[in-house]
Amino acid sequence: MSGKPKSSLVLWTAAVTIPFVILAVFAALGIRAQRATVLLRAQEEAEILVSSQADALSREMMASIRELPRFPDPPVPGRASSLDEVLDSSDIRELERLRDNPDAGLSPAGLPRRALAALRLEAVAPGLQDSEELLKLLTEDAPSVLTVPALARMREQHPDLAVPKIWMLISHLDESSTGRPEGGWIRLENEVWWISPDRRRYLPPSAISTADLELPAHATAALRSDGTLIAGASDGEVLASTSVDFPSPLTLAWVLSSPEALNATAREQTRWTLILFVGSLVVSGFALVAILRTVREERRLGELKGQFVASVSHELRAPVGSIRLMADALEAGRVESPREFHRLISLESERLSHLIENVLDFARIEEGQRHYHFEECDITALIKNTTELFSARAADTGHTIEPILEPVTASVDRSAAQQAVANLLDNALKFSPTGSTIQIRLSRDETSWSLAVIDEGPGVPAGERERIFERFHRLGDELRRETKGTGIGLSLVQHIAHAHHGTVKVTNAPTTFTLKCPLHPPACHENPGC
Repeated sequence: MSGKPKSSLVLWTAAVTIPFVILAVFAALGIRAQRATVLLRAQEEAEILVSSQADALSREMMASIRELPRFPDPPVPGRASSLDEVLDSSDIRELERLRDNPDAGLSPAGLPRRALAALRLEAVAPGLQDSEELLKLLTEDAPSVLTVPALARMREQHPDLAVPKIWMLISHLDESSTGRPEGGWIRLENEVWWISPDRRRYLPPSAISTADLELPAHATAALRSDGTLIAGASDGEVLASTSVDFPSPLTLAWVLSSPEALNATAREQTRWTLILFVGSLVVSGFALVAILRTVREERRLGELKGQFVASVSHELRAPVGSIRLMADALEAGRVESPREFHRLISLESERLSHLIENVLDFARIEEGQRHYHFEECDITALIKNTTELFSARAADTGHTIEPILEPVTASVDRSAAQQAVANLLDNALKFSPTGSTIQIRLSRDETSWSLAVIDEGPGVPAGERERIFERFHRLGDELRRETKGTGIGLSLVQHIAHAHHGTVKVTNAPTTFTLKCPLHPPACHENPGC
C-alpha cells in the first residue's frame, strides 16, 4: 500500500524540483548576460534610428545654407568713366556723392567705384564716415575682393566693430592659408562653420547642432568629419554611425555617453528577473509543500481505507457466521429452546442492518448523493424508539440505558437524526465497561436542542478529540484493537450534525458526546451539502 504513494511522492518532488533547478540555472545565465543584452539592444535601436536622424539632419542643414553676395573673383574690368577721376581726388563732397551713387558701376580694374570712393574717403578724412554704414557698404551693397582686406584694416582701427563672422572667417582663411583654400569644415573662435570651396555658400554654427535629436538617456549624438568632431559628444563607445548627405564629408554617430544609465536599465531587468525567480521559488515551494501534504494525506487515507476494509470484513464475518451456525442448528433440530436462537439471530441481523446502513450512507456522502429532507419531528419520541431498538443489545451486554428526556420538537431529517443517535449509542455500548449505565439526556433552549450520550468508558485523549470524527479513524493500532467497529460511525454523526447546522463534540470525565442543533435550521434545499 505504501510503495505506490512513496514512488508518487518521488515523482511529484522531481516534477517540481527539476524545472525549478533548470529555471535557476537559466536565471543565473540570464542575469550574467543581462548587460551584454542591454548593450546589444541599445546598438540595435541606434542602428534603426540613426539613419532616419541623419536624413532629417541633412535636410535641415541643406535648408539652412546661406549665400554671400556674389562678386567676380578675379575682378572683371569695367569701362573707364569720368567718375574715375573723382577716385584720384581729395574732394570729400564728390567722394561722398560717388559713394552714395548706386549706379557708379565698376572701375577699369573691375572694383566697385562706391567701395573705392568709401575707402578713398576714409583715407582722406579718417573717422568721417559711420563705421556701421561703411561695414554695410563693403559686405552687402558693394562687396568685392577689397572687402576682406578692408575689413581687416577696419578691425585694427575699430576693435569693437561687429564684423560679420563669415567675413572674419574668410579673412582668417586668407591670412592662414597658402594658395586658395578649398573650404569645408572650419573652426573659428570655438565655433565650427562650413564654407563652400568657392566661398559663396556657408553654414553658420547655429545650424550645426545635435541638440534637437531625440536620444535615450544613455546616448548622445556626435557629428564628425574625417575624424574631427564637429558637434555633439566627444568621448564614448560608438553604438552606431552613418554618413550624412552633405557637400562635405560628415558622419552622424550615437555615442554611449552614460554607461550608468544603460547599466540602470540592466539592473532594472535583473531586478525583475530576480523577482520572477524568487516568485517562482515561492510558488514552487508552496506547490511542493502542498504536494507533500496531499501525498501524505493520500497515504494516510489509503492506510485507513485498508483498515476500513479489514474492519468491515471482520464486522460482516462475525454476525453472518453466527447467524449461519444458529440457522444450521435450528435446521438440524439440535436446539432445545429455539426462541433464544431466534432472539440472537434477530440481534445479529439488526447489527448487520446497522452496519450496512452506515456503509451505504458513507458511500452516498462520498459520492455526493446523500440528501436530507427536513420536517417537524418529535425528537423525544424518536430517541425513545431508538433506545428501545438498543435495549435488547444492552441487556445482552449487561448495560443499562437511562434516558432523561425533555419534550422537544424540531425540524430535522428523521432517518438521519435516528442514525446519529444510534451511532452514538452504539459507540457508548462498545467502549463502556460491562454492567455500566449509559445516560441519554435531551434538553433544549430558546433556539436549539441538545443530545448528550454519557458513558463510563476510558474517555478520548485530548489529541484525538478532533480526529475521532474523521472518516476511518479509530483509536490505537488497528492490529491491537479488540473493539468492534469500522471507523465511520462518528464521521457520519458529524456530517449529519453539519447538515443540520449543528455541532458534535466529546468531553471526558465522564465521557460525553454532545450533539447540538438549531430547532429550526436555515432553509435547506435538497442537496448533498445541506
